Amino acid sequence: MRRILANNSGTISIEAALALPLFLAITLGAVDLAVYGNVKTTMDNAASEAIRSLSINAITSAQAQSLILDRMSAWTASATSSVSTSGDEITVTVNVPTSDIPVAGIIHIFDGKASLVASATAVKLD
Repeated sequence: MRRILANNSGTISIEAALALPLFLAITLGAVDLAVYGNVKTTMDNAASEAIRSLSINAITSAQAQSLILDRMSAWTASATSSVSTSGDEITVTVNVPTSDIPVAGIIHIFDGKASLVASATAVKLD
């Protein structure tokens, strides 16, 4: 009986079989978070670029929405944007459903339930 208990062959295989799924889940989860971060950064940059151009009257609201959708086309076709004005204040909002962001699939707890939103506000210059 001691001989059987002292035999360590196959121990590493069992440890690897137990640790590998956890390691892969953590790695793919980190990749998913990085993708969400990239999409959010792209949204913020698109909103900022549109609001800058709108504030100096370089483009119209329709052109601003087109600019935003063009910037977001690398990530998703379902991005929506809106431009609203209140007196001299302009607000640009970009919205992307999390279910339409191309990720590895580990962090799909938000699917259909949440959206990433980016917003920028500026005062219109004459």
